[in-house]
Parts: sequence; structure tokens; C-alpha cells
Amino acid sequence: MPIEPNFDNIDALEPANPFDTDNVSEGDDHLRGIKNALKANVTGDATETRLLVGGNPAAVQTARALDLIPDVDDQPQLLRFRNAGNDATNISLRTDVAGALFLENEKISQNLQLIVRGAGDDQQTQIAAEPDGAASMGYAGGPAISSAGTGALIQAQPGQSSANISLQDASGGFAQISKQDGGLVSYRNLQPGAAIRLETRNTGDTAAVLALEADEDKTTLYANGGSARITTASDGMQLRSGAAFARLSFINTSGSLSGYIQGSDSGALVIEQLNASQPLDLRVASAIIARCDPTANTFRTYTDGQQMTQTATLAQRSANNSGMYIADADGDLTPAGYNLMPLASTTGASRALTPSDVGKTIRSTGVGGYTYTLDNSLPVGAVVVMQNGANAANTIVPGSGVSLRWFSGVGVTLESSVSVSQGGVATIYKVASSSYDVWGSGLS
Repeated sequence: MPIEPNFDNIDALEPANPFDTDNVSEGDDHLRGIKNALKANVTGDATETRLLVGGNPAAVQTARALDLIPDVDDQPQLLRFRNAGNDATNISLRTDVAGALFLENEKISQNLQLIVRGAGDDQQTQIAAEPDGAASMGYAGGPAISSAGTGALIQAQPGQSSANISLQDASGGFAQISKQDGGLVSYRNLQPGAAIRLETRNTGDTAAVLALEADEDKTTLYANGGSARITTASDGMQLRSGAAFARLSFINTSGSLSGYIQGSDSGALVIEQLNASQPLDLRVASAIIARCDPTANTFRTYTDGQQMTQTATLAQRSANNSGMYIADADGDLTPAGYNLMPLASTTGASRALTPSDVGKTIRSTGVGGYTYTLDNSLPVGAVVVMQNGANAANTIVPGSGVSLRWFSGVGVTLESSVSVSQGGVATIYKVASSSYDVWGSGLS
């Protein structure tokens, strides 16, 4: 009777043995060999069954679990799923010595897909990995999360306009980050009445480098650990600094500081323009209403685009000049002095008085015999002084629709003309829209 060379494992058993012609007395050898082969590969008692490899336990089956046991070299164990073709490699589930669990597709050119579903569920959760390193996780028919070399991607559920990430704190409060179809990214705190706060901070920092906080009433941007902040609310904008002053700076296109508005703890408000060659303008609806000109050392005010006043420079100031210039009806500037009346012109010809003559002295020279006409162009309240330095008398006449009264010192008379003798002086005052008064010396 042929006997197997050894009975070390089940594969050593020869199915053809024993032959029909073998001695019955050799049957006990076969039975002992079969028992030895089985015990070398399978052992167990009433509580467990062990599969042995090389005499060492490789797996233990109990009523509650199937344990895969590392071999003598402490190498990780595999639970491998082979396809119908019994390929040498396919899907494996393994652990390493550190306790990590791996699900791998051992075919390098194929994707790995893990599908989780409940009994009878039509929908399923899918986890997929591609050979190039990209991975995705999603609910069938719903949103998906994927990652690749370009970063992580969250996709909206089909038919929905936004992709959302929900965040839950330890107390159960929710917040949500959403990406809309139109490009809008929003962050919402889903707890009614609670503020929203976004922070950026460096590793190990206890205070945020930059923080944005918003509630139902206001929005605040914090910087410098929270000591500097900008707050916007229904009552306006607030700028706060951690220093003794708060400054709003303006940077031009070249990156240089062009100026700032600064408020200090003392209550002082400073507006500074740092380019000494450029003026500082105050405008309303693009119309200038005030200008500080550093090149001329003056401050000017405007109405309807017309200059109304101007401060004088130190060189222009005198005992008779308060340092302020006032524009007349023609826009010419006149010093606002205490007893100063500037000379309007020295003339040797007849002419009509104009608004530029208001508050000034007209002195005539030459042969004389000139005529000065009063019309309605001068404003009410205008005062003009006339000195006749010519060689003959001059005449003051009212224009069309204008009346002229002469205060002679003995009475008041309505005149069609008033003569100013050589060396005479006349003061002309517009008392009403079409009425002038005149008085002086050398008048007739």
C-alpha cells in the first residue's frame, strides 16, 4: 500500500491513496496521517476554530469574530477578495503593525470603490480612489466631496444651487459655509441672535491677526489683536485704534501715503495732505467749497464755483489789513482791512461804474470833463468814492431807470446830474435797486 511521504499539511494528502489492492492492515497509517495533516492546519475546541500556517495560528474563528493573526515575523495580515478569474491580486483588506486599516486595489491600473448601503436601500454612500491619487466620497444622487492635487472639491447635490459645508460645535450650534451658482460664498451662523466671527491667526497665537465679526446690528473688522477696529452700523462707521489716535490713511496708485484723517484722544481732528505741491480741497457733489493751497499759503472759500474769500500771506498783512480778502461782484479780491480803501483805477476817460469799483476809490486825471454813469449793475449797499484830480470838473449822471439824490448839507434834491469840481470828492452809495445817493465836497 503506498503511503504519502509526509502528513505535514493538507496538500500532502494524496486523494488516490489507498489503492484497492492495498493491505487492510495499512489503513491505520492513512487514518493517522489524515489526523496529523488536519491538526497541523486546523485546531479548535468548543469555543473556537484555528487555522494554522506553518504550525502558527493565522486565523481564529469564534462565535463572535474572525481574527487574522500576524505570523512569526509580525508582518501584516491580508484579507484578500479575488475575482472570478482567481487573479493573483485583486482587493485586499489589511492592517499594519501600527494598527492602521487599509483597503487596497492591488491592480495598479484600476480604481478602488467602497459602497456602503443599508439593507433594501436604493441609495448608497460611495468612497472612490483613483490611481492618480484623486479621491471622492458622496451619497448616490447627492453632493460629493473629492480631492486631488489641486485641492478639495465639494459639489452641490444635483438640482440644488449651492454647495454647503455645515459645522457643529460641542453645544450643538450650527454654522454653514455656502457656495452659490452666481459665485457668492457666504458664511452663516444658524443660531438666531448669535454673532458671526471669522478669524485668521498664526500657529500658537492666542489673539487673532485679523477677525471679522457681524451680528444683527453691526459689522466689525479687528486687527492688531483686536486693539484696532473698523465698525459699520446703521448710525455710521467707527474707526478705533489701540494707540492715542485713530488714523484713516489714503494710499495712491504708486503705493505712497498721500494723506490721512486722524482723530486723537484729546478730541482733535486732523486732515493732512502730505504732498506739499498739491492743494487740499473740500468738495460737495464734486463742487469745490474750500481749498487750502500750500504753494500760495492761502485758504480760500467758494460758492457756486466762484471764489468768495481768501486769507492773506504774512507778507500781505499790515496794520490796515486783517489778513482776509473778500471777492467783489466781479470776482476780484479786496483786502478786508480796518480802514483800507484800495484804489480802483486812475482814469482819464468817461465810463460807467462797474461792480469791480465797489469799496474802492476812482481817481481821475488828465484834462477832465469826464462823465461817470450809474446803472443797475452795482449791488445794493455798494459804496464808491470819486476824487477829481483832473484839470476840469467831472459829472456824475444816473443811467436809464436810475434816480440820483444829492445830499448837499442844506437839503436833499433829486438831480439829473451832479458836478464834481477840480479837487472835489464825491461818495456814491446805492441805497436801493435803482436809487443812488451822493454827497461830498466841491459838488454842485
